[in-house]
This record gives sequence, C-alpha cells and structure tokens, in this order.
Amino acid sequence: VLFRSHNRRELDNDATAHAEVLVIREACDVLKRWRLTGCTLYVTIEPCPMCAGAIINSRIDRVVYGASDYKGGAVESLFNVLS
Repeated sequence: VLFRSHNRRELDNDATAHAEVLVIREACDVLKRWRLTGCTLYVTIEPCPMCAGAIINSRIDRVVYGASDYKGGAVESLFNVLS
C-alpha cells in the first residue's frame, strides 16, 4: 500500500474530496506523474461516477472494491464506466 485516505467531504466542505480522488491526487504528487499505470486501487465501496472518471483519466490499471453501491456505483451497479 503506497497511499491511504478516506472520504473528507464533510470535514473539508469539498464535494470532490472522495477517498479515491484524494489518493489519486497524492499519488500523482508524490510520484510526479499523472499516469498511474501499473497501479491498483483498493477501495471499500464501488466508486461513484466522478471517481470512476478520475480512475480512467489517471490510467489506473485495476480497481478492487469490497462492496457494490446500488445507489451510486459506476463500475457495475448503475453504470459500467471502467470497462
């Protein structure tokens, strides 16, 4: 595990402060590159559409999540953005 985060929307008053986005930002900053090819992202719940877009744009190779999000998931529940 290279980077960890959690949802900070309420704490930061920032609608984009989802854990996935924060981890992607940190990884890009530390690794000094925006293409995160070769990386796997592990998350607790299925990423939302915004996070799925960030995952695609950062070129993360693989996403593993622990639970589906039937209200807002963009990997398989509502949408299939990553395929």
